[in-house]
Amino acid sequence: MKIFRDFFIKILFFLVIFSSNAIADKNTQVEDWQEQISLTKTGTSTRVSIVFRVVNLPKNYQLNSYQISSSAKNSIKFSQVTIDDFPAQYTQDNGVLQIKFNQPKKDQDSFKISYIYDVVYEKIEENLRQESVYVPSFAVGAKYKISLDLGQKYELLTTHSQAKRVRNSQGSSLIFEGITPLYGFTQIIRLTTNTASYQATVRNIITLNNLKGTLEAITPMLFRDGWQLVDKQQLTSSLASSERGTDKKNIFFKFNVSENDKKIIIENKALIQTGKKNQVSFSRNPFNYKEFSSEEQSLVEPLVSKAKSDVKYQQLPLYAQLTLFVHNYLKYDLDYYGKEPPLLQIVENRAGVCSEYAKLLNAMARVAGIPAITVNGLALNEKNKFEAHAWNALFVDGDWIFVDPTWGLSSGIVSSAHIYLRDEGGKDIELKFLGNKEASFSADFEFVVDKI
Repeated sequence: MKIFRDFFIKILFFLVIFSSNAIADKNTQVEDWQEQISLTKTGTSTRVSIVFRVVNLPKNYQLNSYQISSSAKNSIKFSQVTIDDFPAQYTQDNGVLQIKFNQPKKDQDSFKISYIYDVVYEKIEENLRQESVYVPSFAVGAKYKISLDLGQKYELLTTHSQAKRVRNSQGSSLIFEGITPLYGFTQIIRLTTNTASYQATVRNIITLNNLKGTLEAITPMLFRDGWQLVDKQQLTSSLASSERGTDKKNIFFKFNVSENDKKIIIENKALIQTGKKNQVSFSRNPFNYKEFSSEEQSLVEPLVSKAKSDVKYQQLPLYAQLTLFVHNYLKYDLDYYGKEPPLLQIVENRAGVCSEYAKLLNAMARVAGIPAITVNGLALNEKNKFEAHAWNALFVDGDWIFVDPTWGLSSGIVSSAHIYLRDEGGKDIELKFLGNKEASFSADFEFVVDKI
């Protein structure tokens, strides 16, 4: 899941007179930096154009060649290398590109180098693809313009105050423009495909011990009240039920059980289509999701103020400020799995798993005047496996949007690898038994998701 454009450029200019080299930021000044990044099935293809000016070069000295080194090594390939728009002589080996100037450069000369580099990733997770844009610190003061072409397949999951989104016949592009700051410029971008299909199966496994009587089971319908398309849903039980019914939100089973019955499996299976192309209306009355307690207000009001005043978030909409604040405020800690600590402990310890991230954002959003719901579902993790997950629905500008504070997804949609199950507050299953007193039973939960 965590796939980065790992590409660091270091340019070394070699002097004609001496065999040693002059460092790029001492003998050259970057005046303009431009990149156009295209996503490919195997990685990225990037067209780069950089304008330099030679500075601080003693009289009778000249620059004759330069070198570009990439940490991508064998996974990178350079092509179409030019100097001042003329083809250049070059060699490449193990991620290092050596280029010879067509004409030596003297002090105050300007020149432009251009090239294309293709990077092949070891692995790409299309449902949660991560890219980055980067301008190095030695380009401080230079104008930069970086265009990331998203095409028609991908949607943006992250928010970027320094970028504009441009749509065209080929899809859309994210364009970053500005003056390179002292420490360079870096942005992490997360993308998702706009459609995906899954066969999802959720099972409630009821273990029985010495039961003789009537067992009632109530389980939520799952899948249907989210923003995804649901088709071919089947609700079955491994033991024949004497009665069965539904109120559109839950399904009810009644079983006549004996000591010979050891296990009942209630299975909820459906074809799920996710992504922005398959998004359907998320119908909730926002007035039902505005309330907060005085304790919640006292705990999170200072955090809301911090999020609003933090320079990192100031140019973002409020919902994105709050989402990213929570993402950075808490530390992910698996020791909290299943513990469900109170809000006070979350705020004080600044740690938790997805449920704690969603709980904190829920409280902060409501205190900030944004109706909010925590939702439960399944999502693909960094090991490319689905796991139980929690995120948030927020009511903004007359519509419900979706954010994931655990993963820092703040654009208003979650990935196509997020599958909605139900709103928080419900139970996976409720069991009632009428029969012999010596009986005991328990319930467990498992799921299987196959991509189609």
